[in-house]
Amino acid sequence: METKICNQCNKEKTLKSFAKNRTSTKKQYHRAKCNTCRNKNQKTGLYYVYYLPNENYCGITDYLTRRLSKHKKEGKNIENHHVLYISRDKKQAAYHEALYQSTLCMEGLALTMYN
Repeated sequence: METKICNQCNKEKTLKSFAKNRTSTKKQYHRAKCNTCRNKNQKTGLYYVYYLPNENYCGITDYLTRRLSKHKKEGKNIENHHVLYISRDKKQAAYHEALYQSTLCMEGLALTMYN
């Protein structure tokens, strides 16, 4: 039986413990992290209001690491990012995001989009 070592927990596990994925050329491979470690990294039920000072950008997300990774792939500078507010309530997080955006001389969000 084939095995692989997880990049996060460094344990050797069977290939069934790793999700399959495909490249843009349709080549199939197993992910670097085992399913157990991937599940640990999923959403926490919290909403984060964060700020990218080098981009003068303030945003909201429920999966901070994935969102920062997306910003980085889009060419944004995520160094020195700050988490400004954390909440379990999406409306409260959206309200604080709008406050921070107003303070930072941005337009701020229309709070109705989170109702």
